Amino acid sequence: MESNTSNLLSQLITNLGNLIKQLAAVLNLPPACATIQKSAENLIQSDIDKLKSIQSQTLDFTKPAIDELNTALSKLNSGDTSGALSIVTKVNTDATTLDTAISASADQIMATKAQILSLSSQLSSNENTLNNEMVGLQSKAEDAKKQADYYTSRKYYFLALGPLGLIGLGIAIGMITSWTKKANSFNAQVSQLEVQISTIKQLVANIDALISTFTKGVTLVSNIKNAVGFLQSNLQNVIDDLNNANGQNAILLVTTALHECQSLESDAS
Repeated sequence: MESNTSNLLSQLITNLGNLIKQLAAVLNLPPACATIQKSAENLIQSDIDKLKSIQSQTLDFTKPAIDELNTALSKLNSGDTSGALSIVTKVNTDATTLDTAISASADQIMATKAQILSLSSQLSSNENTLNNEMVGLQSKAEDAKKQADYYTSRKYYFLALGPLGLIGLGIAIGMITSWTKKANSFNAQVSQLEVQISTIKQLVANIDALISTFTKGVTLVSNIKNAVGFLQSNLQNVIDDLNNANGQNAILLVTTALHECQSLESDAS
């Protein structure tokens, strides 16, 4: 069975784009959480652009480099070490240029993970604050209902007194109305908080999914960056061998460099 190891970076970019859409689809957030939501969207969108740039720059390097290393290998096999040296030197220069081009973006992408984790932590803190507020309101609503129930029971007591209980009855009815309104107000606030907490939980779940996918992206970018470094080192060894007339070892190293380029192309596709 063929392993699905190609188009890794393209798949990652697509997945991150879909996750941003899911993130943006969460509505009715408290203002502080909406700000966190927007920050997460902007961070990831910026890094998607960086990933696309890394992908483009890497593929622009690997496609000609693979052909050039194949040509260098043919020249080495035919004894043309001077021609091979010229080609390998060019590929090494191009690899150095690539490393410089992608390093800053790669470092920024790796730093974004900490920022996203911080945003997730802020969301959790907001959720805990609202949960505590809701518990307090629920307690107040229960207390208000108990007061309304108490004055309801007193209402029947004053009714039983007949005319003598009219003043007390009036007071009881006023207190029932007041405490019932308070209980209803507290319950309405609880309902609003339940909706907000539900949307925050949805946003937290989306950001957690984003972190999971983004972590894979950080690993992939790190692998690409490291692969370019290994390739540079290998190509420099080829150059050193050819300058020292060690053609046989150079053939092995160019073959290895060719495979590294092919793997790099696969990772960046």
